[in-house]
Amino acid sequence: MNKIPFHHKIIKSIKDLDFITESIHHKIGSVVLYILILILLFSSISGLVKGLFFTNYVSYVLEVVEAPDFPDFYLSKGTFTIDSTKPIIIDGEDFFFVIDTSGETTINDIARYPVGYLLTDSTLIITAGGKDTNYMDLDMFNWYDLNKDEFVQSLTFTAKFGLFLYTVGNIFMALFSYGFRSLILLLIASILRKMLALNDIKSSQVYKMVLYSSTIGIILYELGTILPQLFPSSTISQLFYAFGSVVLFYIPTTTILSKSFRLIKVKEELENPK
Repeated sequence: MNKIPFHHKIIKSIKDLDFITESIHHKIGSVVLYILILILLFSSISGLVKGLFFTNYVSYVLEVVEAPDFPDFYLSKGTFTIDSTKPIIIDGEDFFFVIDTSGETTINDIARYPVGYLLTDSTLIITAGGKDTNYMDLDMFNWYDLNKDEFVQSLTFTAKFGLFLYTVGNIFMALFSYGFRSLILLLIASILRKMLALNDIKSSQVYKMVLYSSTIGIILYELGTILPQLFPSSTISQLFYAFGSVVLFYIPTTTILSKSFRLIKVKEELENPK
């Protein structure tokens, strides 16, 4: 069999059902290598974009915190203190951060912003437009002490190497999550094979079909993970977190997989008419 260029495999995996059905004759090593390269490529793209947003955010916070007029602060035994009697406000383009250990500032004061943060003496509150609110108890850091200088050093390191680290982390997360999703797809594919009585197809051949069929799902999902960065508090982001995995990965992949199995069944019936 002639070698198929990588970009042709992408196109065929999305548009050509015959290619999916014929993949049962491909070497498993080449199929696995293809899917690994695909994940590396698109998770690198999404990781770089999300990493840029992250490092820009870190750089902005670093610029504010390392300023000489920014008061000293300390985190010790799960309690945060700051050398200021007034609330400290960091107003970014996409977020609003308030540091107030007096208890005067409430969640209502940050709820109107796309992403709002409120740091008190014992809790970090994060809210997206006042809808999704998370509370982080600082007591979980009671083993860790931190002051302003140490925090600035950490931010400086993150600003320099954050893009690389974020991208690498995104790649590993994509590989790990796909490994789990591929097992679910293999289960679905095995059910389809049994329903259509395609007993001549081996499990290893089914897995090859699963890998190629998931091409469109991998591309859509990885690119879709960028949406919450572009629209942090929009309905689009909320929909992605709720249904992104199903809509962008499982539905397109299982649709192609199902059509491919049915095509094999049709070919089998034409070759062996009753």
